[in-house]
Amino acid sequence: MKINKILIPPSQLVLPARQENTPGLPGDVCEKSLRRDITEWASPKHKVGRDNPAALRSRRGLSRYPGLARVVSIVSAIVLMIFVDNNLLKGQASIYDYTGESILYLISPLGKAEYNYLGVVDLKGIKVNLVMFRTKVLLVEDTEKIYSDPESLLPYKIERTISKLWGKEYITEEYDQKKFTVVIRKFKGAKLVNEQIIKANGPIQNAILLPFYLCRLPDLKIGWQFTARVPDEFKLELVSIDEITVPAGKFQAYHLKSIPDKFEIWISKNSPRVPVKIQGKGSLDFALLMKEYSLRSN
Repeated sequence: MKINKILIPPSQLVLPARQENTPGLPGDVCEKSLRRDITEWASPKHKVGRDNPAALRSRRGLSRYPGLARVVSIVSAIVLMIFVDNNLLKGQASIYDYTGESILYLISPLGKAEYNYLGVVDLKGIKVNLVMFRTKVLLVEDTEKIYSDPESLLPYKIERTISKLWGKEYITEEYDQKKFTVVIRKFKGAKLVNEQIIKANGPIQNAILLPFYLCRLPDLKIGWQFTARVPDEFKLELVSIDEITVPAGKFQAYHLKSIPDKFEIWISKNSPRVPVKIQGKGSLDFALLMKEYSLRSN
């Protein structure tokens, strides 16, 4: 993989270690735990036979009480099913510390965008992620502060400043992810000039953060689908794994298409997973192409 510019050594191009105070376990930790348990039970100390009388007595004890053995088997199966349901089948996004992640995109036909993850901050007593996303196209610059849930990346609040030659506009978006609503307010100076309330049929994603949430999901299979709302509802389907070239280099990437066909996303398959290209279609005919990536450790 060729990278034109990168601010960290290639040896460090791996996802950072999981924080201990984060609830839940990522898939790789669960897998290591299962392997350790299996290895221990296959070790000589658990061998049933003359070399391990204690284990033999334990097995004989269960054989004397077939009802007890059945209960043990049922309980083990239930525990395994709960584990699989909660950690694997849901495809739960893993939580890592991406603090310091910075990505520079070129916007085709003309412009650039910069994504910066600033870490966890306090928002009205709640710990949230803070992302700064700045786009500049021609003479217009749009700066967004996006506050989101650290696990799901569902937005809580967005603060936008749009700078033009003829002045500035301020827009706030406040989300209620329980009621599936977003309140959008537009200001000129300190004056409120417009307010809109939008209700969806489920949790509302943010168009900027959605590709980064997809980056956190476990290995995906072709044909996999995901329903999203921004707030209009649509589906994303993984249609292929492509080799793609962008200004930052050449990547093997997951290729996702929206249903209806309005945009496409390419996410690098190897660590660190990042959106390397986003292509809009129709009236939103544009492309974001990754030029530079860096991850500065604390």
